[in-house]
Amino acid sequence: MTDMTKTTAYLINESLDRLCQKAEQQREFLLSPSQDNLTTTQGHILMLLAEQPMQTNAQLADGLNLSRAAVTKAIKGLQRDDDNGCYLETVMDQHDGRVVRFQLTEQGQLHAQAHLQQHQATLQIYQELLKDYSEPEQQVIKSFMEQLMMKLEA
Repeated sequence: MTDMTKTTAYLINESLDRLCQKAEQQREFLLSPSQDNLTTTQGHILMLLAEQPMQTNAQLADGLNLSRAAVTKAIKGLQRDDDNGCYLETVMDQHDGRVVRFQLTEQGQLHAQAHLQQHQATLQIYQELLKDYSEPEQQVIKSFMEQLMMKLEA
């Protein structure tokens, strides 16, 4: 193993450790700073409801790959009507009154859009970083990331 391979392996390890630390307690990793007091999980819930309204807690949990309890906790913060406003309201299912669905308020729509913009800004940062690499180098990066993801999911 070359010194370059060892050095790069250590850099990858350190980078992934820092990424985990930074993303701890978050649903996703966004490089663009948030303009509100919402967690990334709450922002993502709003974005999912903007894309597909009237989802249940279970549907949101499945979409986020989180527990129902974690989604319930995030939703409670979105339903509070305080200085930040109320982002969600509940609607009883038309066919089964036991089922609660969520829809965005006007305030929720605005924050869902802001969260989507954070996603777009993060992708823009990645694209800017990749401009410094040739197409073949980008292919190597892509291949490495695909292999890393397969190892992480194994």
